[in-house]
Amino acid sequence: MRMKALFDKLAFHCTPRFLIRGALVLLFLAGLGIRLYDLTDPPLDFHPARQLRSAIMARGIYYQGQPESAQRDAALKTMGSLETYEPPILETLIAGTYRLTGSEKLWLARVFSSLFWLIAAVAMVKLLRRWNFRTGIIISAGFFLLLTFAVQASRSFQPDPFMVMWISLFALSVDIWMEKRSWKWAILAGLLGGIAVLVKVVAGFFVGGVLLIAVLLSGSLGRILRSRQTWIILLLSVLPAFAYYLLAIGGRSAGFFTSWTLGFIQLLADHEFYSDWLHMIDSLVSLPMFFTALVGTFLLQPPARRLVLGLWLGYVLYGLSSPYQFITHSYYHLPLVLVTAMGLAPVADLALEKLTASSWLWRTATALVLIFAAGYTIWVGRSILFAEDFRSEARVWADIGKAVPVDGPVIALTQDYGTRLMYYGWTKVSSYWPATSNFSRGQAAGKDKRDMKALFEKMVEGKRYFLVTAFGQLEAQPELKRLLQDYLVTASGDGYILYDLAQSSTP
Repeated sequence: MRMKALFDKLAFHCTPRFLIRGALVLLFLAGLGIRLYDLTDPPLDFHPARQLRSAIMARGIYYQGQPESAQRDAALKTMGSLETYEPPILETLIAGTYRLTGSEKLWLARVFSSLFWLIAAVAMVKLLRRWNFRTGIIISAGFFLLLTFAVQASRSFQPDPFMVMWISLFALSVDIWMEKRSWKWAILAGLLGGIAVLVKVVAGFFVGGVLLIAVLLSGSLGRILRSRQTWIILLLSVLPAFAYYLLAIGGRSAGFFTSWTLGFIQLLADHEFYSDWLHMIDSLVSLPMFFTALVGTFLLQPPARRLVLGLWLGYVLYGLSSPYQFITHSYYHLPLVLVTAMGLAPVADLALEKLTASSWLWRTATALVLIFAAGYTIWVGRSILFAEDFRSEARVWADIGKAVPVDGPVIALTQDYGTRLMYYGWTKVSSYWPATSNFSRGQAAGKDKRDMKALFEKMVEGKRYFLVTAFGQLEAQPELKRLLQDYLVTASGDGYILYDLAQSSTP
């Protein structure tokens, strides 16, 4: 009798709702745990140039409040050498944690980015619950939290995970506002949209896509346009970014737009651009998941369908506005993980709900398959993080920084636009020799490749030393290697070689 009572009590508590909540809790714990794995490893595993840029800015902001010292001067000098294209909100937040802890702890940025991603997941789950999905939420949450690309990208020190969080919160607030039509939710939606666009201006494509499709097509166009709440959402979403990107740094914003959008606009007429775009999607989220999510979007009910279509529109416009980066920089696709996860929910819900009518054997088999898939994905993510250890490299760069001479200007062929040297070596050289990717980028923009000898003579003019740390790049540019052989090697060590441009290698 006691055993029967125990089983009855267990069956009472193991309701579908209880199981779904339990699965979500486990997914969130797994998502956080895998992101905090190998926490203190230097951020050289994922687009190091972008992460180190934020690290340099955060360190400079931190040292602004420190007493005068050589380190403070070096931190401010390296930070000042970076162009500012977006407000350093995240970097200021991380610098604040440095002050609270009393020292620079770069791994704190990973903790914050991971938490931002989990908050985005919470907003997405709440949104899917509002749309009456049940078991499909598990698949969406699992995809969003455990996808290998998402694990790597969402713990990186850059504003993109932060931006995705604000986009997710904005989508949730707009959905609630469209139901309640209250001033509270209109103002909140506008503020969240405004913060998203301020954090990174490209969020405007997603905010604008939602406002264009989900809001303007949600009823009579005349009534929507006459609504003061609609206009307050639009104004609050636009004003912060307008003040910063156009008024505060208008010249840099225009330069960025000219170089990276107009400079590569001809790619939009090349069919290879779209095939490369699809290849990038396949490598990050897989094309089967991508197309399944598109079909799932069409299965949504009209209010939800319009909102998700607005996000899809934002993703497409984002790609068309940044053609070169979209096929070369994986983190530009981070918002795609959110949109894909939302589109998977209706398909997964239909499939899993159909299993409720099956016997316990098939339901158990399905659960085991899903558990195995989640476990395998976690293992792959963990293996990628475990496979590389960059702690020794950080020490090498510190030694290279000490070896850079100060008695004359230095030009360098080095990794990641000099950010490794700036951050770990506390050193900023005068200029940088272009990597092979820069020559490829020039060709993609329709510019002819320069004559190497003429380029060398122009770039080394007025320089005393030529520092090489990127030996793979040196081998990929044999003419540069031959030109450098004419000069004396004045120093070399682990990871670097230094040429004296004032002394010939031949007597």
